[in-house]
Order: sequence, then C-alpha cells, then structure tokens
Amino acid sequence: MERGYLFIAQPPLYRVKKGKREIYLKNEQALEEFLLDSATENLVLVPSRGGESIGGDSLRHLARQAGRYRRLLRVLDRRCDARLVDAIIKAAHLTKAELKDPKLIAKALGRLEEYFEAYAPELKDVVLKLAPDSEHGGYKIEAPVRPAGIRRATVIDFAFLDSPEFADLSALHQELSIMGQPPYRLQAGGETVDFDRVEDLGDRIHELGKKGLQIQRYKGLGEMNPEQLWETTMDPERRTLLQVRVEDAFEADRLFSTLMGDLVEPRREFIAQNALNVRNLDV
Repeated sequence: MERGYLFIAQPPLYRVKKGKREIYLKNEQALEEFLLDSATENLVLVPSRGGESIGGDSLRHLARQAGRYRRLLRVLDRRCDARLVDAIIKAAHLTKAELKDPKLIAKALGRLEEYFEAYAPELKDVVLKLAPDSEHGGYKIEAPVRPAGIRRATVIDFAFLDSPEFADLSALHQELSIMGQPPYRLQAGGETVDFDRVEDLGDRIHELGKKGLQIQRYKGLGEMNPEQLWETTMDPERRTLLQVRVEDAFEADRLFSTLMGDLVEPRREFIAQNALNVRNLDV
C-alpha cells in the first residue's frame, strides 16, 4: 500500500438498455447526466407567462442547478425545516437589514403567508414568532415544532442568513429565476409535463429520460455474468481503478478501531457527532 501497488476495481452501479444498445454507468451522478442528455435533445421549458423557451445546454444547466438546490435543502432539513427555508428564499426575500425593522419583517411574513396559501398549504397554519436578538440589535423569527406544521424547530436569525448554505441557496434561486413564476411546463413534441417547484426540474426531466429504458442497479458483482464482469471491471483496456493510499496511518488506524472495534460507546459518539455532516450515503 505504501508503495502504491494496491488498487480497488470500480464496477459500474447501473446498466442502461434501450433496444439492443447497452451502456454501463459508474454511479448515480453518471446516470443523472445520461438521462439529462438523452431527455433534453428535443425538450424545451416553456415559460408560463410569456418569454422565450429554454432548451439545449441552457436547460441542462438549469436542471443541474435545480438538482443542487434540492440537495442543499435536504442537507438543511437535518437541522431545521427546509420547507420554511425554501419559502423564505422564494417569497420572503428576507435580509439581515430587515431583521432590524419589525415593519419590514411583518411585510416579509405577509409574503410568506401568500406563498403558503398558493404553494405550501401544509404550512399555512404555521405560527411564526418574533423574538428579540440582543446580540445583533434586531429580531429573530422562531418556528416551534407543531404536529401538523413545522417538523423541526427552526430559527431564522442573523447567523442563519450568514450561513454558507443560505448563501448558496439564495444564489442558486437567483440563477433559476430565469424560469419565471410557476407553474412551469416541459414540452417535447406533443407531450407536456407541468410542475410548480423549480427544484423539481431535474426530476421531471429524468422521468422523461427514463421512458423506453431498462435500468438495472447492481447490488453486487454476483449479479453480473462473467462476460459483463470482464467488460466493465476486469479488462485492463477499459477498467477503472482506484488507488489506495495512506496519507495518515495513525488517523486511519484510530478511525478503523473506532468504527470496527469491540467498544460500542466510541462508535456511538462518532455517529452522533458526524451524522449531520454526511454528504454521500448509499443505503
């Protein structure tokens, strides 16, 4: 391993078949890109309120950004109610300056109520409370957990509006604003697909891209016959290998002992401390 002689074969996760044509795809991202490319050849996004249709590379770029927006919401949803954050970005347009003025906050909350009524009826009974934020000389918005409303206690304050996640979501939404106001419509020939949320753009395109395809997800190498295993994983001319390296032997040994050792308590503490930071999880 220290001399660089240890490699791990990288078998594909998916096999996609259309007619007699087969293609192997390495992972979920490769599948998404394949579906995006195959679905958008003759696909356009038609603005609901006029304007030019969007297709080709521009549509593919918007779909990727919409996917990023959705993934960021999922990350946020581990520690607050992402539905409320999504609504604040799309409708309230709240800034740190406004958090210092109760009148401006009231206007922002009014825009939220209109958004709930039109696009998020499950949140229309949510009670948002205004509390003083003495540290910043302003206010913070609190949404306590309610059985039929907010799933997790959520606080919108100066620190939250300064967070990298909120900044990234705001930037992505600004980029996606070229789509106009909902409802949105995808059109390919005589077929149309309507949807109301910008972050659904990628999913709707992927659904169209899957039509006519047989998609197999491999759970293990035992699902491949010998010819497939050779073609995708073992053939030196075409295979993909991952080199195993030890950059910090002490840390690697400590982490392995924590996760695979006989002591339960260190493993439980590690999971509790790092569960919210997971980015790639395959269950």
